[in-house]
Amino acid sequence: MARLDPVEKEQASAEVLEYYSRDEEKYGVVLNNTRVYAHNVAILRTVKTLAACFEEATLLPPSLKALVRVRVATLNGCPF
Repeated sequence: MARLDPVEKEQASAEVLEYYSRDEEKYGVVLNNTRVYAHNVAILRTVKTLAACFEEATLLPPSLKALVRVRVATLNGCPF
């Protein structure tokens, strides 16, 4: 059972809807974590900025980053 219900599109503010649109453009859906962080716009903005910084990092090639994400998800028991 979720402790915090995701914010549905119909309930989202205009600023949050911008992040929902970006998710839909990139992934085809609004990510669940985006919908949960949408309860607090400042946290949503910060998390999305942090994720973008990781994406821009060039220490690892993109293909290896993807493998690392899958491995971490597996270790955490997350159905990636």
